[in-house]
Amino acid sequence: MKNALLQQQIHQFLTSMQYDIQLLYSIPDMYSRNLILNQLTYKLSSLQFLYNLVMSNSQTVYGAAVPIQNQTNDIPTTGYPLVNMQNGRTFTKEQLANYTGRNGMPAYVAVGDVVYDVTNHRVWAAGTHAGLQAGGVYTNEFSRCHAGEEMILNQLIPVGRLVD
Repeated sequence: MKNALLQQQIHQFLTSMQYDIQLLYSIPDMYSRNLILNQLTYKLSSLQFLYNLVMSNSQTVYGAAVPIQNQTNDIPTTGYPLVNMQNGRTFTKEQLANYTGRNGMPAYVAVGDVVYDVTNHRVWAAGTHAGLQAGGVYTNEFSRCHAGEEMILNQLIPVGRLVD
């Protein structure tokens, strides 16, 4: 029953993603394209989660976990995903405060020591989310609201590191 539900959810995500991809070809508006791309990123992240769930279920035999050989742990001790920074860009809290999504500036937020671009992320529309304004450090707020949901950060684009 559990596998049938997972298969159904995976099928719904794949069907929806195929529709979104076809939609990208017909929409000339760049803003709408960015929204669809953000939705695709979210759906891909959800598919990755479901895949990991299916794989963890398949590694259980009669209720006992089967050890996996050569598996590496990609989760750092902070509990947040590892971020592969392409550039060595750094931000102080004062510099980060300028990235509010207003006056043509992108919207950035920091969680832990990683700065993320939330400019085109749907939940950060207009540079705000749940009463928070882009340009801030929200490690504690993220931990309180999204405990155990660190995969949310995988939907965001890392743009640099926060330094003192």
